[in-house]
Amino acid sequence: MKPQTGARQGRDSRPQTHPGPSGIAPTVSADGLSERERQVLECLQIAGTGLTTKQIQARVACAPRAADDALAGLVDKQLVVRLNTLVPSYLCRRSGPPAHAE
Repeated sequence: MKPQTGARQGRDSRPQTHPGPSGIAPTVSADGLSERERQVLECLQIAGTGLTTKQIQARVACAPRAADDALAGLVDKQLVVRLNTLVPSYLCRRSGPPAHAE
């Protein structure tokens, strides 16, 4: 059997994330978040998977600018990561070691 080559090779892998500068999960208290940031963060935690900005706007019921500002703040605080996807998507950053770590 021939080994797989080309585009099929990377289909099963998850989207790559842009790691934060320290590579360590952040520790920011909920007190340092705005109400909109809390809503967006909770939305992403409940979803458990990456969401686009449009999906977040629909679930949180907010204006596009408000969602973008909240996402930018959460990314700056390293609570959320932007996935390396064609359509900008965001995912909650997990605390602790990855599941595959020993």
